[in-house]
Amino acid sequence: MRNRFKNIDLIKLIPEEYKESSYLGVCSSFFFLGLAALLIYNQLLILLQNEVYSEIEVDHFKDDKDLTVNLAIRLHAYPCGLLSLDKLDQVHTHTMDVEEGLQKIRIDSKDNVIGLYKNNPLSTTQERFEAIRKQIEDEEGCYMKGTFSIKLVPGNFHLSFHNYFAEFQMAMSSASYRPDLSYTIEHLYFGDCDENKMTQLINEYGLEPLHTLKEVSETDLLGKLGFPHGVEHRINIVPSKFVETNGTATEAYQFTSNTRLFRQTNNIAMTFAFDLENLKMVYHKRSGTFSHFCIQSVAILGGMYMFMFLLKSFIEDGILDLIYKRRIGKLE
Repeated sequence: MRNRFKNIDLIKLIPEEYKESSYLGVCSSFFFLGLAALLIYNQLLILLQNEVYSEIEVDHFKDDKDLTVNLAIRLHAYPCGLLSLDKLDQVHTHTMDVEEGLQKIRIDSKDNVIGLYKNNPLSTTQERFEAIRKQIEDEEGCYMKGTFSIKLVPGNFHLSFHNYFAEFQMAMSSASYRPDLSYTIEHLYFGDCDENKMTQLINEYGLEPLHTLKEVSETDLLGKLGFPHGVEHRINIVPSKFVETNGTATEAYQFTSNTRLFRQTNNIAMTFAFDLENLKMVYHKRSGTFSHFCIQSVAILGGMYMFMFLLKSFIEDGILDLIYKRRIGKLE
């Protein structure tokens, strides 16, 4: 009766005297221990890193604010003397040749800096045109960089010749000039953060895909589209707040955009048309918990041990059991 009862055992054990250590077993043990250590190390990195989660708030006060625009753009074949940055909002307030914190820097045909360009308010139209004609003959471009402000209402800002219409007409008629708006946008972002802080936020919170107008360029637009031609960037701006683990918050603005190149009928301009969301994205950082690390580590060790036990049982039942039977003479 005792022997019949033992036959019910589904996990039969091999006697200790028949068990042998092997290089395969040692290598397997080190492999599984190393794998377990690697997975636990990965959980430790997760514990030390901050987790990012987001929520949505309604922004009620955006209409009472101004928004800072940070822009750096190179127009490779368009002279500074004809370049005007204009602002136009939803209520049709049109401000031409915005200066504020912007600089115009003359560059040659190889994008090397020539010097800072500054308008002389006392010069005549003819004097300005003579300077512009020299820039056109030398194939100069213009590098515009700096900051300016816009109202937090839908509108656009655009690069054009609107404030220098007379000079533009003179250049078109006398010099047979055909402007080319080929460009490179080095960066465009919104808010009071400087470029280093904005880059840090983008990297820490994983928002790089939302900033699509960085290092964007188009070359030879005059050859591709003819004259006149236009460029339109449609931008959707989302107010955002970034909250650190210590509770400090940083206000910034993320955006999505798409670009359209097209043939104009009677104008040449590069337009940045923007719209603003009434919702605010709030991103929080929270540190990992030690209890979660312990639970994951125990789960890894338990899972590894169970896998090793199942593998060991399969080998013993499938292969070593035959060796054991041969040694005791059951296979003869």
